[in-house]
Parts: sequence; C-alpha cells; structure tokens
Amino acid sequence: MTLSCTTNPKDAATFSGKITNIAQNAELRLFNKSGYEKIIEIKEDGTFEDTLKVAAGKYTFQIGQEYGFIYLQNGHQAHIKLDTEQFDNTLMFSGDDADKNNFIIANLLLPQTALPDDIFSKDEAGFDLAFKDLRKSYDSLKMAYPNLTDDFFIEYDEQFTLNQKLYKDYFLSKLELLEKFPKGTPSPLFTDYRNADGSKSSLTDFSGSYVYIDVWATWCGPCIAEIPALELLQNQFKDKNVVFLSVSIDQEKDFEKWLKMIEDKNLAGNQVIADNAWQSEFVKAYLIDGIPRFILLDPENKIVSADAPRPSDPTIIKMLNELLKAS
Repeated sequence: MTLSCTTNPKDAATFSGKITNIAQNAELRLFNKSGYEKIIEIKEDGTFEDTLKVAAGKYTFQIGQEYGFIYLQNGHQAHIKLDTEQFDNTLMFSGDDADKNNFIIANLLLPQTALPDDIFSKDEAGFDLAFKDLRKSYDSLKMAYPNLTDDFFIEYDEQFTLNQKLYKDYFLSKLELLEKFPKGTPSPLFTDYRNADGSKSSLTDFSGSYVYIDVWATWCGPCIAEIPALELLQNQFKDKNVVFLSVSIDQEKDFEKWLKMIEDKNLAGNQVIADNAWQSEFVKAYLIDGIPRFILLDPENKIVSADAPRPSDPTIIKMLNELLKAS
C-alpha cells in the first residue's frame, strides 16, 4: 500500500474537484466581482486541481452553462464533487472551508425549497407569511453550522433582507397589473406592426383565437432561454385554437439582427416587431418594464392574464387546456 500526503502552500489556495458526466474539452471558469478570473482545465476523467493566489472570499465558478459559488482562502484546500446532469442536487464541498461552502449552496437553494410555488398568487398577507416561514428556515440553516462566525453571516443576512425587498417589489408590481388588467378587460391594441416577411399585422387580426403573446428582444438572455420551451408549447397546441405571437421590442437599428435571429433559430409562430421599442404604446399600456413578459388573451381580445406563465412553467399548459376545454 502506498501512502501519500499533500501540502498546501500558505500563500495560495488549492482548488480541486471531481466532475461526472463532463463534456469533452471542458473547463472551469473561476471569477469574482473584483475582476479576478482563472480558467482551469478539466481532465478527461473529470478531475482538476490548481493552486491559486486569491483574496479570501466568495468566488463564482462556471462549468458549461451552470454556475456555483465557493469560498476560497490562501493556505486552505477546497474540493468539489458534482454531476453536471444534476448540478444543484449533487454539488458537495469538502476541505478546510467545507462548512462555509455547503452553507453557501444550501442558502442559494433555500428559496426553491422553502417558498411555496404559488407565492406570487397569494394575497399580501399570505406573501408576508411565506417570507416569515422562509426566515425561520434561514435561521435554522445558520444554526446547522455552529462553527461559522457571525461575521461570516453578515453578508448573507444583508442579502436575505435585500432579496425579501426584491420579492416584495415584484409581488406588488403583479398586484398592480392584476388591479389594472383584471380578467375580461379589453386588451390594449397595436396596429400595423411589421412582420418578418415584410407584411404588417395588427392585434385584431388574431381575433377568434386565444393569443399567447411573448414580448421579447434579441439582446435579452432570459428571453432567448425561453425559446426551446416556447417551441415545445407551440408544437403541443399546433392544431388547437391558439395563436402564438412574438412581439420584439428591439430598436430600429437592430431590425436586421432581429430578422437574422428569426432565420438562424427558425423561429415559428407569428413574429412582429414593435414600432418604438420600449416606448411603443402597446408596451407602455401593459406597464412592461422587464422582459420576457407573456400575455394571454381570449378570442375577443380580452385579457385572460396580463402576466401569464412562461413557456417553461407547466402552469401555462394547464391554463390553455382548461380554456380550450371550456370554449
């Protein structure tokens, strides 16, 4: 039997790991908000190791399209183990700062596990109660790591407070939409928006069908991320009385870029571009200040939802099926 040991220089951190289901020629990108960046090669067997001179603190690592966080400090060792096909559920840390790193990932996932899926469908009292429960879960998580100091938790306490405000602001904006656009309200209209083929369309052209509107832009990453789910949704309802209408709010200078993306991605459905980007009357009428925004109308151009579920949310399938069944 051969025994070995590894030493870690006091002026550097050792970062290593074992990744399963790794793509060929994969690499790990490590970076932080201060501008530090390092590319680490991942071997064919999924292992990697590097010695890094770092400022103590939290870093982001990227493998493919997935991201994670890790605490690094000179003189310490940090090791990760994960399966890229179940990134969040399999990410585990060991080494000198294992408690810090396992707390970071557990805290990151806490809203997904502790907040109800329907939190934005609740009334204000229900929303506030849900966040009280989340706070209890957060405090319990901190207690599970007794070796971590109060100083370490300061950043995460502040982040919790900030996240609660962001969630509440978003919740209140949804309430405002619901109050201004209750179900059955006539939809704001648009007229003569340009199509990709050079013709023009107005919203009333689609009367007689349910209309699922996607307000997006070519520069919007979250919008692009919804395209695969939108295509699946279109295929699922291709023989039903549902029109899929994508309204781009790209600026005039990006008109050709919009056309090229439609061609390159072979985008289906009805593709139109708004007449004045963010300042288009249709966009302003719907109080759209962030995209993607999805809107669902009934065959009479009346609002079903001014803030409909995204294509990636299975709720939209249930909603459409119920509407079609009742019609």
